[in-house]
Amino acid sequence: MRSCLCAILLLLTTLPAVADTLAIKLFASEFPPLQYPGPDGDAQGYVHQLLQEALQRTQQQLGTDVTFKADPLSFLPLKRALLNVQTTPNSLLLSVARTPDREQDMLWVAVVSPYDIWLYRKRSTLPKPTDILALRGRGYRIGVQDGSNVQEWLLKQGIGQPPDNTLLDPVPQNALNLGKAVMGRIDFFAHPDISLGLRAREQRVDPRQLEPVFRLDALSTPLWLAANKQTDPRLISALRQQLQLMAQQGRLDALQKAWHDAQP
Repeated sequence: MRSCLCAILLLLTTLPAVADTLAIKLFASEFPPLQYPGPDGDAQGYVHQLLQEALQRTQQQLGTDVTFKADPLSFLPLKRALLNVQTTPNSLLLSVARTPDREQDMLWVAVVSPYDIWLYRKRSTLPKPTDILALRGRGYRIGVQDGSNVQEWLLKQGIGQPPDNTLLDPVPQNALNLGKAVMGRIDFFAHPDISLGLRAREQRVDPRQLEPVFRLDALSTPLWLAANKQTDPRLISALRQQLQLMAQQGRLDALQKAWHDAQP
């Protein structure tokens, strides 16, 4: 009997270990050309493609020790996307600004895109404000995306809250601000320069009706891939290594250039 038990224990210790399997959730706010739903509903965009390639390389690096399956990218309003990644273990959030207010809420994996954001307005012959402080106390209405880092930053500058009489006008999707500006319902809005023309076409707005006012230097920082703090550390470590290696190899630049070259 004892020899039989020993034989069973020996067999169990020599069996190959069963690999962990992770279900990875992917969240993002629509942000063409970085990530956006295509005509068939499938996710497109150069950051989405970068992540898919990085996940493939990550799986090869991890081998059979850790296997994972990434769900299709879920597009949500930014506020919900942030909440989902903070409350869903083993989840990733694409293309999000790394701000002091968010620093402790998520893990920051790697930079996935450059990001320049400008203040825009309907084209006008009136003098342009030269900095953000020139908007304070003037009774302007500024369109912002609800829950965005632009909204957070403006409030910290004392804009859009008492005693300032300039108002912040939040919308669920920043693209809605283009039409509101053209119709005169808001005076200014912030928008990434890389996607203004594309968003204008989507909203049936002539981009020549809009003009840049000044660059928001404090907010023009790279966008990151973020993760839930309870995401498997083996996945985070390997994914970070692969994204950093791909950046060194110029893969992000190549994907971004390919998108620019394909534009009409």
